[in-house]
Amino acid sequence: MRLLKISENRLKDESTFIDKDSKFLLKIDKDSYNIGDRVFLETLGNGKIKNIERQKTVTKGKYNLMLEIQFDIEQSCKFIKLLDIENTNYFDKNLNLEEKIYNFKQRLNDKDKKDFQEILNIIIK
Repeated sequence: MRLLKISENRLKDESTFIDKDSKFLLKIDKDSYNIGDRVFLETLGNGKIKNIERQKTVTKGKYNLMLEIQFDIEQSCKFIKLLDIENTNYFDKNLNLEEKIYNFKQRLNDKDKKDFQEILNIIIK
């Protein structure tokens, strides 16, 4: 009913109670969220983060922060925000995939290097 009133511009001053430790979802400008955090969105009220994904994008220096929220009113939503990799510690900003593989292989013994290379060959096929 609240969403209908908002969509029809009929919502009177019906403030929703905000949980004490809730983070606001209105403007996601940094990656400071964790699974289990309480959040608040004016239209849906209070909710809890059920899942978080962080995915690199084709755009260099960016990643998508995806928050799956279960609101107290039983509505679930997924919010996605494009953020700068420079402002997070979730990604290795300096190494490309080939460098990471090379560095990983250097730590393996000869037999494990061979096994790892076989796995890579299967993945590439």
